[in-house]
Amino acid sequence: MEMPFERKKHRLGLLYGLVAGVAFSFFAWGLDAIRLANAHVAYPFAKFVPALILCGLVGAAIGWLTIRLNRWYMTVILWLVFAVLGVWLMLWLPIEFSAEFLSRQSPIFAQRIAYPMINGVDQFRIIGMLVVGVLMLICGSIESTVVEHALSTANGGVITIVLICVLLMGIAGLGVDDMINKPFREPVQVLDDLFDFAIANHGKEVDITLARKKHLSAVEDITDLLLVDGRRITLIGFDPMLGQLDFLVDFHGTWVRCTTIYSQPTDCVLVEELSHKYYSSPVEKAEYLFWGIVNRRQSDLVSCGI
Repeated sequence: MEMPFERKKHRLGLLYGLVAGVAFSFFAWGLDAIRLANAHVAYPFAKFVPALILCGLVGAAIGWLTIRLNRWYMTVILWLVFAVLGVWLMLWLPIEFSAEFLSRQSPIFAQRIAYPMINGVDQFRIIGMLVVGVLMLICGSIESTVVEHALSTANGGVITIVLICVLLMGIAGLGVDDMINKPFREPVQVLDDLFDFAIANHGKEVDITLARKKHLSAVEDITDLLLVDGRRITLIGFDPMLGQLDFLVDFHGTWVRCTTIYSQPTDCVLVEELSHKYYSSPVEKAEYLFWGIVNRRQSDLVSCGI
């Protein structure tokens, strides 16, 4: 039995908003998560998952309400609310949410996470609203037209919905990524690239100019440790200007603290007390059972009696 016209229209509105929300979250935080995963960052999808859920659900509701209410002023209000949510997530996810999330994963992080609010937060909000708000208003203002077109065609209408939402929300998401994610991501990518370079040239004589360009001296004290298969990098602190970022690098239980200044690695120092306290003592491991579980390390699970 064919679906009634109005019901089908409302469902297309819901689909429109859902695709818009998913596209926005993917381009704002999904691509960032993939790049972080490639750079051996711990919990790379921690920001993307809540963003995807929130933006998808809110977008679907706004898309449905836009068609259901069918009033231009309600369309403006609804999509501006969506824009406010996007800008709020832009600042909340990498700072407050990430600090709380990481603190709950390990006592190591809980004692060392230092995420201050960044300078110029009001400017970020204003620019964010200009970029995200304008594109979301455009997306919302053409929703009725696009849905009407989809009703008059077959599968081509749904494809049009997807293409338009991905285009507009993709640009908005990339704007968010460039504003706030990129300053956090680039230093860790440079640091991870340095590790790869040091591993590839271990035991070899490297040209002085190239060594300086790669800041090879920053890892001269941990060159043998780099040969350990696998590493997980976690951002534990930064200054409000995002000039200096501090990282903890886990080499299967041996911890190193690295610092970058304006995306340039300066030094990496072995943190002996962390490695001893949390990985050499079976008693300490047992007290933090969850730490071994979330990292899926067989050695930790065995030592905890699992």
